[in-house]
Amino acid sequence: MDLVPSVDAGPTGGGTAQPATGGGTATGGGTGTGGGTGVRDDVTPPELLDTTPLTGSTNVAAGQALRLIFSEPMEVTSVQLSATPAVVFNGITANTSGTLFTVEHERFAFDTGYSITVTGTDLAGNALAPQTITFRTEAAPDTTPPTIVRTLPASNSTGVAVTSPLVVTFSEPMDRDSVQLATTPVTAVAPLAFAVNDSEVTLTPLADLTPNTSYTLTVRGSDVSGNALAQQTITFTTEAPRDTTAPALTSSTPSSAQTNVATNTRLSLTFSEPVAEASLVVTLSPSAITLGEPTFSSSGRTATFTTPSADFTASRSYTVTVEADDLAGNALPPTSFTFTTASPPDTTRPTVAATSPTQGATDVPANSNLEFNFSEPMDEVATEAAFTTSPVLVSRTITWNAAHTLMSVNPGVDLPASTNVTMTIGVGARDLTGNPLASARTVSFRTAAAPDTTKPTIVSVSPANGAVGVAPGATITVTFSEPMRQSAAQAAFQILAPSGFSGGLFSWNSTSTQMTYNPPDDFVQGTQVQFAITTAAEDLAGNTLAANATRTFRIKRVETKNFYAFGTTDSSTRDARAGYITTNGSCNSASVTPNSAAIAGDESQGFMTFSLAPLSSLSNVVIRTAVLNVEQVACHSLIGTGAPIDSPIMVSHVDYGPSLTLGDCNSPTLGSGTSTLTSAATAGRRIEIVSAEVRDDFANRVARQSRSQWRLHTTRTGQNNLCIFATQKSATNHPFLRITYEFD
Repeated sequence: MDLVPSVDAGPTGGGTAQPATGGGTATGGGTGTGGGTGVRDDVTPPELLDTTPLTGSTNVAAGQALRLIFSEPMEVTSVQLSATPAVVFNGITANTSGTLFTVEHERFAFDTGYSITVTGTDLAGNALAPQTITFRTEAAPDTTPPTIVRTLPASNSTGVAVTSPLVVTFSEPMDRDSVQLATTPVTAVAPLAFAVNDSEVTLTPLADLTPNTSYTLTVRGSDVSGNALAQQTITFTTEAPRDTTAPALTSSTPSSAQTNVATNTRLSLTFSEPVAEASLVVTLSPSAITLGEPTFSSSGRTATFTTPSADFTASRSYTVTVEADDLAGNALPPTSFTFTTASPPDTTRPTVAATSPTQGATDVPANSNLEFNFSEPMDEVATEAAFTTSPVLVSRTITWNAAHTLMSVNPGVDLPASTNVTMTIGVGARDLTGNPLASARTVSFRTAAAPDTTKPTIVSVSPANGAVGVAPGATITVTFSEPMRQSAAQAAFQILAPSGFSGGLFSWNSTSTQMTYNPPDDFVQGTQVQFAITTAAEDLAGNTLAANATRTFRIKRVETKNFYAFGTTDSSTRDARAGYITTNGSCNSASVTPNSAAIAGDESQGFMTFSLAPLSSLSNVVIRTAVLNVEQVACHSLIGTGAPIDSPIMVSHVDYGPSLTLGDCNSPTLGSGTSTLTSAATAGRRIEIVSAEVRDDFANRVARQSRSQWRLHTTRTGQNNLCIFATQKSATNHPFLRITYEFD
């Protein structure tokens, strides 16, 4: 848009300046003269000396006025402006000399490049060479709150590695000081590490997270423009405890250092735990025989080489070297063993040398192993296959001695009590050279009546394991699965923490299944209590507790903190909601002075706000005491300098909301929360016990937005009193609530 000035800005002197010509010139109210030329003609074109903004400027305010300074007075109506992109110009004003022009306009667009061309003439009509000003305006302000783009681990993740750092990626750079990451359960962590232009933050635990545990990560903060992030909560569960135990070779066929091994023996290896089949590497030295691929048992613990390229050579020493990993990747330690093969084949048929139980035995314990002792080393697989019982065993585990002469069968379930049992080894049993058993052997016996062999267990404890917020005077109750020998159970009970804790009394229920321990003293608040019941505890049959049991719980905690106005527990934060209202007695003439020291007087009411937000994040909070602390800076009657006040300063418990307005004049008192703060005119700190009022604020924290608010005022005696109470950020005079509270 082109702009032509419409403002009168004529030259000085009482007349209009015009170019002088021969014959005389009229000037500013003077007298014309003739006969010659009055002044030399002006033929120098004007110049544009300076502009606001300067050409090439960036980040120019959208409301910046345009200013033009010329080298000489300009013809006001000749000055014109045109802009790309278009600008709405509202007016142009020149100073009295006609050299400074100010151009008013509608606001420029944000983040836009402009080009403005200026033309015009001086008073002699000399044209200004067109001048172009270029600049770019400021960016639009950021009002978009940040969001969380990604977290590692993702919310609801399971199996998270206990060594994982916690990473949060935001949609934009964040204000470092505002970012807060907190975990539940609480975890000791290193300082936050920021990256990617402060849009990514990493929280690194100082120790591994607890395995198989559900964690909650709470994220708060603001972007660099102060836009607050909506609080976010991420949950995840850590991985199960890792297996770090290396496997071991527990037995082999042939066994280590065994001699006289049959040449047709098939190498078999048994490990302490299942191994990864692909990881098993077995080297035989001398290596003339290829072992072939192993066959693994269903448990994955035993590998047998059933298809070697040939039998072992008689009367030779062999070395077997074994490498393997368990299913968790733990490597078998370097393992090797040797054996020596037998002389030429044995043709003697084996016999059963002895049995246990013996033939016709009675009162045999139901948990007995069934054993056959052979006359020579046996083929384990063939001999086990030839073993039968009546009644049939539900399950069984068979082990051999190192000489392969003693087979021991451990029934998976105890034999039935008071029952006739028959066990048989058939002629399918063979020695290591393949000779079958000379004759089948059958043994019959009778089991004893069933004893009580069931180990007692712990059914429950109170307080429950992991409980928090337990009363200091709590007793500990342990419930067992069956009646217990009281003296043994009491002796097996230990307080592990706190250390040095001893004494106390025990009591039992009528069935001796529930033991209650009453400590000699209350536990200290906040204490982590750990107790144990060891396997020294016995039932009435002498069966010990199935396993040691350790349980923990935490006593309810107590803290005392100062809650400063209006922050959390930060004594350097100014009370953004403090101030005072100046008013008459009926509140029909009032004015608000926010963000100021609180003034209380006959014509003034002071206000303060305290935040209880830090308590809202705790569980089962119980406020014991609360004391209001304010600093009285000055106090006197206005009837005379330094005159004492005649009306006490009252403090009332109120709820005037998020900001101080005229409507808060004479804010109604909550409940009966009004009391005398001071009647003294001298400066100093004043305190008032406000426990009931703060409890009421906390109970109604949702409706009151976690605020505790107070009004300072007088009883209006007629004598004009004035007291000032500091709300500055100085730690020496900042108001605060000192609260003592309990929590889980």
